[in-house]
Amino acid sequence: ALISARDWQACYTPHMDIEDFRKDRCESALDLASEQDLTAMMKLFIRTEEGKQHVYVFGKYWLPDKAIEESSNAKYEGWARDEYITRCQGASADFDQIELYVKDQAGQFDMKHIVFDPWQAKQMVDHLVKDGAPMVEIKPYKENFSPALKTLLTLIADKRIHHNGD
Repeated sequence: ALISARDWQACYTPHMDIEDFRKDRCESALDLASEQDLTAMMKLFIRTEEGKQHVYVFGKYWLPDKAIEESSNAKYEGWARDEYITRCQGASADFDQIELYVKDQAGQFDMKHIVFDPWQAKQMVDHLVKDGAPMVEIKPYKENFSPALKTLLTLIADKRIHHNGD
């Protein structure tokens, strides 16, 4: 793995509460999946501490029941039970449920951008844009991800990325 579980766990920040970030600028990302993979919405908040930028990350994840039940990843069932993953009934992601969540979050936080991969996203993105969500398309190409990945790896190495255990 590119990022070891040990290095990621070292960035765990106990008692991190998203409520403490309500007034902060939020950058967000949405990655839709339909059947076998996780759908994720990530919210990132950047704060300067001792002259350096720190990133605080909060995620929300969805997975269809069928994918949880048939997966070779035994952790999915436990994550769903512990509510780290929101179950979608049936064999596919519930895009209506996900869209409602994104709209709600866009209204609750100062979201500057919600970046998204256009794959399977047209209808939802059209609805979100109509409702005023700041959607920004990012195609999944190496030239789009490479700089961000390098920044992420540096933040992890410097322990300047913080997560609440998910």
